[in-house]
Amino acid sequence: MTASAYDGKLFSLALGGKLGSGVVQRGARTYDGIQASPVIFLGFFDERVQLVGTSLEFQDFIVADIVRGRSKLSFISDDPFLKTAGAVDIRSSRPTTLEWMTRLELFLPSFATPWVQFDLAYARELKEHRGSYFELTGRATLARLFPEKGKARFEPQLFVTLGFGDTGHNDFWYGAGAGSGFTHVEYGIAVVAPARIDRHFPVFRFYRYDLLRTSAVGPGQLVAQTGGFQADAIFAFGIF
Repeated sequence: MTASAYDGKLFSLALGGKLGSGVVQRGARTYDGIQASPVIFLGFFDERVQLVGTSLEFQDFIVADIVRGRSKLSFISDDPFLKTAGAVDIRSSRPTTLEWMTRLELFLPSFATPWVQFDLAYARELKEHRGSYFELTGRATLARLFPEKGKARFEPQLFVTLGFGDTGHNDFWYGAGAGSGFTHVEYGIAVVAPARIDRHFPVFRFYRYDLLRTSAVGPGQLVAQTGGFQADAIFAFGIF
């Protein structure tokens, strides 16, 4: 543990919201309407334990301030918080479920001032299909803008994400017969705000997503299209 990683708070609370041009999950667009949903952040013990929306997370550094581990239990649902573009597509008929995800985050040269970051995640569904999912994300920081108390207020980044799922996972997410293999790819620009919120949570993203399980697209399947563009943003105000 290093001083650059945490600020020493026993308890922290932040309230905010998330905006999105739709709902996209692992290459599958589950809702077309603009979304606005509340965000509640609770942090305990130097923010090692976090409640963020519908996820309970634990994080801590494994190797100084270079490698961080993160585990979370998430409630996953296709239902949008707000229905702004009519009814939910009949394709979005996946049952709500629980998922456990473990992630390793590598910051180079360090968490305080990384120019390159790699995230490797493994997820296991706990309720419906017990399938497995892997995800690799790479980020490259382009600049550090508007320093505040030794941290940048904004850091624009380029990022790319690649997913892989087994048969249970892919049939659940994309439709019967999707089979195991690479699921989707995302690439675009993101902005993190280290001075205000942990760099794990981008405050803005604009990206292209493409579904790689194209056999899952069609009549009777759970996905209506093979790709598109998505924009989302989060904002929060610290209370404690």
